[in-house]
Amino acid sequence: MMFKRKQIILVLLVAMVGVAGYLNWAYQRGSDTTELAVNPDQYETAQRPLGESALVNSDISGEAEETAPTAVEQDVLKQARSDKDLARSKAMETLNNIISSPDTTPENKSKAQNDLNTMAANMEKEGVAEGLLKTKGVTDCVVFATSGEVNASVKCENPLETAEVAKIQDVLTSTFGVSVDKVKITEIK
Repeated sequence: MMFKRKQIILVLLVAMVGVAGYLNWAYQRGSDTTELAVNPDQYETAQRPLGESALVNSDISGEAEETAPTAVEQDVLKQARSDKDLARSKAMETLNNIISSPDTTPENKSKAQNDLNTMAANMEKEGVAEGLLKTKGVTDCVVFATSGEVNASVKCENPLETAEVAKIQDVLTSTFGVSVDKVKITEIK
C-alpha cells in the first residue's frame, strides 16, 4: 500500500515538472506574436546554402506602425520567471517530502534525491546563463532547462541579428553542454 502511494507521488511529481515545462514552452511560443507577410515573387527560388535565410519584412507597404506595449507584454518575462520559480518550489517541496518520509523505499529516496540534485544543478546553470547573457548585451531574459533542452526568452526591441543569436546559442550550449538543436530562443518584444 505504501509502496504504491510513494510511486504515485513520484509520478505526480514528474508530471508536475513536465506540465511546468510544457506551460513554459506554450507561454514562450504564445509570446512571439510577430506575423510576417511574404510576397513570394520577392525572393529567388534557387537553392540557398544551409543556414542562409531571407529577411522578411512584416509590413508590405514599408510603413511601420508604432504601438505602445501593453502591461501584459511588459510583464511577460516577470510572469515567466514567477511561474518557473513557483513550479520549481512545489516540485522541490514534494521531492523533499519523499526523501524525508520514513515510509519511502530506498529506491524512491535515491530517485527523488537524484531528481532534486538535477533540478538544483539546472537552477544554478540557468542563473549563470542569465547573468552571462546580460553581460553579452541582452537586456532581460529567462532561461529554463528541462530534460536536455534549453529554452531562453529574450527581451529585445528589434529582431535579433544573426550575431546576437550566435552569442546566445554559444552561452547556452557551453553552460548546459547541449547541442545547438536543443536550444530554443524566443524573442519577447
